[in-house]
Amino acid sequence: KHLDTLARTNSVAEAWAAYSNYRTLSMLELAPGEEPQIPFAHLHRLARLITSVKPRTRNEFLQLYSVINTLRKTGGTVHLWEWNALMDCAGKGSRKTQFADYQRSLAVLNDILASQRAPGASGRGDDNGALESSKGKGLAPDVYTYTTLLNIAGRTLDSNAVRHALSLFRASKIPPNRITHLVLLRYFTHKNDSVAIRQTMSHMKEQDIPLDIAAVNAFIWAFARNGRLELAWNVYRVLRYHLQPKEGSGSEGFDDEEIMAVKENFAGDGLAIPDDMVPDHVTYHTLIQAFAYRGDVIRSLQVFVDMLSSPLDGSRRSDTDPPTFTPTLAAYRAIFYGFARYGRPSVASTGLIPVISQQEPGDPFESDSPSGFAWSPENLDLVFRNFLDLPGDVHPSDRMVWWIIVAFIKTSDADVVRLRDVWSRLQGRYPGHWSERIRRFEAI
Repeated sequence: KHLDTLARTNSVAEAWAAYSNYRTLSMLELAPGEEPQIPFAHLHRLARLITSVKPRTRNEFLQLYSVINTLRKTGGTVHLWEWNALMDCAGKGSRKTQFADYQRSLAVLNDILASQRAPGASGRGDDNGALESSKGKGLAPDVYTYTTLLNIAGRTLDSNAVRHALSLFRASKIPPNRITHLVLLRYFTHKNDSVAIRQTMSHMKEQDIPLDIAAVNAFIWAFARNGRLELAWNVYRVLRYHLQPKEGSGSEGFDDEEIMAVKENFAGDGLAIPDDMVPDHVTYHTLIQAFAYRGDVIRSLQVFVDMLSSPLDGSRRSDTDPPTFTPTLAAYRAIFYGFARYGRPSVASTGLIPVISQQEPGDPFESDSPSGFAWSPENLDLVFRNFLDLPGDVHPSDRMVWWIIVAFIKTSDADVVRLRDVWSRLQGRYPGHWSERIRRFEAI
């Protein structure tokens, strides 16, 4: 029964229960030290099920660790993808990756290199334990092995761990791939190392590594996080330009020569953006968040409007009306955070407050006005009204509701009547079980 479950179920919980129960029952009939015999195909299938879980936690590490150990003890072959997955699981599970997580992953690499040992035998302490060894044919780590180790080292933000992982990578003589460079890009971004970010672009160019939208998005994020918003914006403009009909520049009024010059400059630095590449949902959300967090409401909302009018399939615009991106909670959360941080009452020396134009979606802002004045109650109210009209059964988080209330407190100068109206509309559209912190607003 248990073996049949292992062979057929697609449920990780059911498969793990069958594996555990079969081992427990079998051991009652075996001599001390003997291992229950489970078909190797079943064990490999269980390993695949375990590695399909996202996000990976400490639990997946322990489960996969047990399966690999069973394979080794019963004479099976551990495939390299299973070792790589075990290494990845070893470095995950904590909210913040620690140096100890890197050491656990390094222990798995040592087990691959010295594959006569059971998994984790080279580790320290009780986390891995000393397991019974068995003979087996050694495996050679591949680019995914070293990239996984480098990724875990990078997530620790410990320069010593990164240097160590890089030294092992270089000693292997295996050329890095696109993911390797993106892993390093993430580390350099968190370290605010703009020089290393540009060097990563150059290295990818030297290796003739083609860029996909995920890689371009990673560079957009790197530029934005390091305060180079003009670079992030220019990459976005190039991607948006590719959405325009071939016969003309379209409604956004792009200057063909200017865009070509921007593309050539990026290509010279190693960021060669393919002519058919267009923004995806990650592109839009990255820039909405970046500009909102940096206080540029005009561009944040411009990207938001662009997203809502862009075709899902990335095709060039035409006279037809293809399906477009839908608004998301993530986008609204970033915008409300911006209003909570930068919002101000409707006061300006000119007496004019820039507002979002509902008639001209291609040019929705008074771009000649200071961005600070655009964090106005009028713009906030328009965004809030659109937020209340979100389709589907969405549930904003407590944190998001908090930013909404704080945004209205700042832009209304804590107007009690205004805040009561906002709270009433929120409860009416999104009735939920708010936390005690949010419920305090009911007393307004």
